[in-house]
Amino acid sequence: MAKQDTSPIPGPDSESRIVHYAFAYQMLPMLIFSKHCEAVWQQMRDPETRRETLNDAWARTCRHFDVKDFQPVGLEGDFIETERKEYLVVDMPPPVKSPEAYRCVVEKDLPARMFRYFSAEYGSTAEAQKQVVLGEWLAPMNRRNLGYVRTENADDILVAIAALAASSPS
Repeated sequence: MAKQDTSPIPGPDSESRIVHYAFAYQMLPMLIFSKHCEAVWQQMRDPETRRETLNDAWARTCRHFDVKDFQPVGLEGDFIETERKEYLVVDMPPPVKSPEAYRCVVEKDLPARMFRYFSAEYGSTAEAQKQVVLGEWLAPMNRRNLGYVRTENADDILVAIAALAASSPS
């Protein structure tokens, strides 16, 4: 039987916080880096199936940790297309502690047919100043730190990701 989280909005010490972390850093990367990534991508491209796919993945994460399934308030996905790339921007329920994610961004390079997975994470300094840390997930449970982003705003995150691509050798 699933354990119940009795807090209306899971606080920083709630067992439900593990779902936030696992969804962003395990479940979504697992879907994107799986052999079914193209099928998942097509579900995420379609506004009709995007929300259902995200909510289903959230519920599966809850079941995996034997945590009562709760409505992920704030979990939304937006799809952005450019000439050479497509982006899925996933807004997470508000983070309450480091290293929970504000947003996760999946980038698909269309000519290369390659996926990259980024997270904009709640971070803080020893002086308790909020910072937004940009990470790239090379595979589930394999992350590298890319530095800081100005804000957790999706536009700022996408600008930072584009700057990374512009500064890397071709």
